[in-house]
Amino acid sequence: MAIDRVLLSIHGVETEGEWQEEIDRSFKGIAGLAHEGYKYGKFHFWKATYSAARDSEILAFTKKWDEVYRDTGVVPSVIAHSFGTYVACRALLRYPAMAFDHVILCGSILDCDFDWPSMVANGRVQAVLNESCRR
Repeated sequence: MAIDRVLLSIHGVETEGEWQEEIDRSFKGIAGLAHEGYKYGKFHFWKATYSAARDSEILAFTKKWDEVYRDTGVVPSVIAHSFGTYVACRALLRYPAMAFDHVILCGSILDCDFDWPSMVANGRVQAVLNESCRR
C-alpha cells in the first residue's frame, strides 16, 4: 500500500508518550496513512533547562524527520505535546529544509509570537492548530 500521508507524533516531558499508541490504534486501517511516534524516553523537566539537552533532542527529532521523509517522500504532519512542541518547532526554525504539512500543538510551550505566518507564507507549513484550554 502506498503511503501518501505521514503523521509524526512527539510527546512532552515527564512522560513516555503513552498517548502515541492510541494514535496507532485510532488510525489503523486508514489507507495511505502512516503514523511514526517519535519517542525520546522520559525527559525530566530539569533537563529542559540545559541548552545542550534541548539541542540534542532537536537534532535527534530532525534525524527522525529526515528518515521519514527519505523513506516515504512525504512531508509529514506533526502532532506535538508540551516539550514536543518546542522540539518540533525549534527544529523547523533551525533547519530550512524541514517542513510540515499540518501541525497540531497540544499544551504548547512556544512563545505566543512564534512566526507561523512566515512559515505558512514560505510553504514550510500548510496549516496550524494550537489546542489550548483555560487551565
